[in-house]
Amino acid sequence: MSADSPVVTTTAGAVRGMAGGGLSVFKALPYAAPVTNEARFAPPRPPEPWTGIRDATRYGSAAPQSVVGMDRSGVPSGGPRSDDYLTTNVWTPGLDGARPVMVWFHGGAYLGGSAVNPAFDGSTLARDGDVVVVTANHRVGAEGFLHLQDAVANRGLLDAVRALEWVRENIAAFGGDPGRVTVFGQSAGAGIVASLLAMPRAAGLFRRAIVQSLPGAFLTPQLGLAVADVIADAAQVDADRAGFRSVSPVALAEVVERVAADLHLQVDEWGPIALTQTPFAPVVDDDVLPVSPFAPDPSRWSRGMPLIAGHTRDEFRAFTRGGAAMPDAPDPDRLDEAFRLFAPGMDRAAYVESLRAEGAGDDGLSVLESISSDWTFAVPTHRFAQAQASAGAPTYFYEFAVESTVRGGMLGAPHGADHPLVFGNVEASIGARFYRTPISPGLRRVADDLRRRWTDFAHGRAPWRAYDPESEATMVFSEHSEVRPYPHRAAARLVPVQDAYGRVLDRVR
Repeated sequence: MSADSPVVTTTAGAVRGMAGGGLSVFKALPYAAPVTNEARFAPPRPPEPWTGIRDATRYGSAAPQSVVGMDRSGVPSGGPRSDDYLTTNVWTPGLDGARPVMVWFHGGAYLGGSAVNPAFDGSTLARDGDVVVVTANHRVGAEGFLHLQDAVANRGLLDAVRALEWVRENIAAFGGDPGRVTVFGQSAGAGIVASLLAMPRAAGLFRRAIVQSLPGAFLTPQLGLAVADVIADAAQVDADRAGFRSVSPVALAEVVERVAADLHLQVDEWGPIALTQTPFAPVVDDDVLPVSPFAPDPSRWSRGMPLIAGHTRDEFRAFTRGGAAMPDAPDPDRLDEAFRLFAPGMDRAAYVESLRAEGAGDDGLSVLESISSDWTFAVPTHRFAQAQASAGAPTYFYEFAVESTVRGGMLGAPHGADHPLVFGNVEASIGARFYRTPISPGLRRVADDLRRRWTDFAHGRAPWRAYDPESEATMVFSEHSEVRPYPHRAAARLVPVQDAYGRVLDRVR
């Protein structure tokens, strides 16, 4: 074995990676068998073994998704296309030793995204933090999250469990400690991480968790089936496993994108999920995900698990102001609808006054952005942290208030602007949407600080002062980061009227 071509033997066969810059890197390592034919809409199976040495120097395929889904989440459209996409990528400072392991689950609205995204290159994180970084693909869209009567639910979550089983079985050969695994994810990836904490099948597969911008939507089986009916009508197939298997994965993803573009048409039937950009979310099915991650459960296996949780200050500006032009003020009916669905019965004037007190905008667009951000990300993330802290878990809460440096600053600190700094890949596609390069020395210090705190946590060190319900100690990340009481008090007004996300979404009628 040459020094620049390290070979590792996994449970399925030997793989050859590449070395350089103080790291060994292995890409497209199968953790499950290809998802084809009868395997579609089925649980993941262990990878098929191979003989000889498999090349692991190039990224593999992303999960099947639409062109829109790839563009939205920064997945390169020119990469390989294969059914063998349930894979991991590994960056390790050395094949010897037993370092902490950080396993990343990507976001993408449960519709798209991939571990092949260059924004998730683990080189800087692994090198700076002396950790083994693993990024994992999973099924997205209908393949991973469409709920059917005759198919196992939450296949994307089962993929995540299988990936963690692969880590437990193999990571020691890559210099990692299977007993010191931290899972982390952003947006839909944070939803996967939160789900894993509530899944008995994930028991013992990791010891720490980081959730970045946790979405609050978790569906009932009834709503999941209603979503499947609408997609089946659009695809002109029966709403069962056989019907959907008659459509190729990519063609089905394109149908789902058309449905997602018209979600507002389902608002009377589906309720708040019709305003969330995606028809999918994990389903609380009494089996794979037996209980909502927000529900109190003293017997939960992950009770007491150390947690970092947080959200960006201006989550929804990524969606409202991320286009080519400044959006118009929202139609008053749209704002009324947002309050009706996101905060029924809430004192609207008091909410707006709370925004003013925080220095947030009180014009129609800013208020719509605030209540959408709060319902979709801020309140569920804060509530999740509160629940973990109340259960005795060492909990570290943050708000990411680092200003984007593109578009004249109108994006503020938007959804998705944190993980390019955590990974140290600001120049990659997603990072470039938020920051001009080369980045300023001040922004680089913030990125280095974030990365250090995330890897400190993986090593078992406290990243900052722990959160508790009385002090609400919150790390506010900016060019002058500091711990102070949770600054976003307006969001707290949504908690009582939404039952604190202790329930899952169901139909309005």
